[in-house]
Amino acid sequence: MTRFATALTIALCLASSPLYAQSPRFTVTAPSASVYQAPSAASPVIAQCPKGSVLVVHAEADGWVEVVWPNAAKGIAYLRTTTGLQRPMTIDEFVHDTTAPRIPGTMTADASNPSAAYVADAVQAVAAASTQRPTLAAAPAASPYVAPAHFVGLGGRMAARTSNLGATGRVWSRSGMGVQFELLRNATRDAVTAERVTSMQLAPSVLMALPNAVSDYIWIRPYVGGGPTLYRSTTNSLGIQLFGGGEVTFAGVPRFALSADAGYRKIPAAFTGFDRRKIRLALSGHWFVR
Repeated sequence: MTRFATALTIALCLASSPLYAQSPRFTVTAPSASVYQAPSAASPVIAQCPKGSVLVVHAEADGWVEVVWPNAAKGIAYLRTTTGLQRPMTIDEFVHDTTAPRIPGTMTADASNPSAAYVADAVQAVAAASTQRPTLAAAPAASPYVAPAHFVGLGGRMAARTSNLGATGRVWSRSGMGVQFELLRNATRDAVTAERVTSMQLAPSVLMALPNAVSDYIWIRPYVGGGPTLYRSTTNSLGIQLFGGGEVTFAGVPRFALSADAGYRKIPAAFTGFDRRKIRLALSGHWFVR
């Protein structure tokens, strides 16, 4: 009941002060206006419109107005612009729109009192709109984080508890297997002579990825690996290492991975110039180029 009363109030307010829509109308203000077949004074006159006639405007150009005229061959006719005034179409005319010209003396009983019909239609339209419940658009589902394709990465390596730095490269396959190459330079002092001794370490390793942990913000890829280690100083020596760790990638920097691992290495007993700790602790970072 409240909705109906509201709708009726709105409709009466609209009926008391006409609003305007887009389609224009032409109202004849001359005592009589000739309706031409074409926009030319030499064109045949097909009808006469009395003062007060309201016609639907189709177009206007060069002193002529083209109006809808159903009885014409093409459904249109022409009047001189000096015979009337052109104005926008009112809401009342929009609701009761018809392509037939509205000529005084030819309107039906319903059309002669458009306000009553307009109020009834407006009340019905507003009441129907007030009962409709707006449908809320479904929020788009959040896109899950997709781990980037880390296949080939290049970066650096730092051995824990020492200041030794080196270069590293890592290649992963789609199956979870990978290879890693490390090149590390060591610098130590001989305990007897106090001389600074340097050496190089080349360590190719085979990696195997364990089940990954992926969330919206982080990707953790655990792995284990191992392989031979070639030490070069005054002589060449061969060792072996086994290790395990994890590769961490953050969503904000999807191409960069930070790795930390620990393991065991077997080092030649007589090798000079290299850190002889058997526990392997390393921190490395890789920028994956593809």
